[in-house]
Amino acid sequence: MASEWIPTACGMCYVGCGVRVLVEDGVVVNIEGDPNHPQNRGNMCAKGKAGIMNPYNPNRVKVPLKRTNPEKGLQVDPGWQEISWEEALDTIAANLKTIQEDPKKLYIQAWEITGDIFFWILAFGSAFGTPHLMGNASATCGKVIHPVEFFSGGGFHQQPDLHYCNYCILVGTQFAIAARGSFNHILKDMAEARARGMKLVAVDPIGGNAASKADEWVPIRPGTDTAFALGMLHVLLNELKIYDAEYLKHRTNAPYLVGADGRYVRESKSGKPMIYDAAEQKNKTHDDPTLRDPAITGGGEGGRPAFELMREHVAKYPPEKVEEITTVPAKTIRRLAKEFGEAARLGASVTIDGVELPYRPVCVDWAKGPQGHKHGFHQSWPLKLLNIVMGAVNVPGGILSTAAAGKRPH
Repeated sequence: MASEWIPTACGMCYVGCGVRVLVEDGVVVNIEGDPNHPQNRGNMCAKGKAGIMNPYNPNRVKVPLKRTNPEKGLQVDPGWQEISWEEALDTIAANLKTIQEDPKKLYIQAWEITGDIFFWILAFGSAFGTPHLMGNASATCGKVIHPVEFFSGGGFHQQPDLHYCNYCILVGTQFAIAARGSFNHILKDMAEARARGMKLVAVDPIGGNAASKADEWVPIRPGTDTAFALGMLHVLLNELKIYDAEYLKHRTNAPYLVGADGRYVRESKSGKPMIYDAAEQKNKTHDDPTLRDPAITGGGEGGRPAFELMREHVAKYPPEKVEEITTVPAKTIRRLAKEFGEAARLGASVTIDGVELPYRPVCVDWAKGPQGHKHGFHQSWPLKLLNIVMGAVNVPGGILSTAAAGKRPH
């Protein structure tokens, strides 16, 4: 009997864990995690193990299928009929020709894991002239997390730094407990973080897997994550006055002056946003090399700092009002905010590989729960702001923007 272990990658989800496949006489008989692969470190999930059924499922799709019943419904048989590749391509081409003069009528949902047709289909749609291209796993996959990371973290996704975090709040996500990309890797990181004492708080309408494993489960009314985050921001910024002022001054748009019309105050010649330099008591462009002390409170010529306006806005959401919206008790909101702010260790630093870095061992992580609702962006952005006001973005212990440029994770 010819037996061989073949190293490859799992194709049961988009993570692509390293696996070893045992083939005997040309038949796959076993799949194991590759202990030498950095992604999963030898671990495998049940879904990956089930991949052995793919090449041998008698009901698998092997040729193109054509729908013969135009009627649709849960209990309606679509009447799939096997056709040749030639007929399939001819049918598609004929339909595309009918909308060639109006290419916006073409909608493409491209998603696959193991090959490169995903990229070619999107490229075809772009060449055809349609703007309606979706390369996500679903209509809700990443619809908020990716754009938020693009403009606030510089990467594609976000992930708590479990190696250094001491206080982690999960809002509407099962991160590293029962879900998320690189799951076979991060589940071990989560276990090690919990073992060394990291506190885990799960804010979720459902007492699911993350809630059952967390130190604390905070039930919340579905779709009210915005109010919860705004309430915590109010306590941190206005009641406790805990925030990373230096980070906000020099790493964010918190000091940008906003005029009475709600727009940035800009230099007339360059159009660049203006900042009030408290050191010299005058406005300067945001990139002026002489800018020493950007003001995030008070006012400047023609406007007020964005941070000041944000503090006023979140003041509209005291914990008592937030309790009415979310069902989360006001005392719980105040306690969580206090614990979160104190755990951030503002001003602390840590040396890693000889490099001194800011140390902010707290983070709020969120995913499909908040962003899956209507107005998902507005549900999620205040949650991201909790990390930002603590300076806990792309630093040890905070929220990391994954796939961001740079040789270091922080």
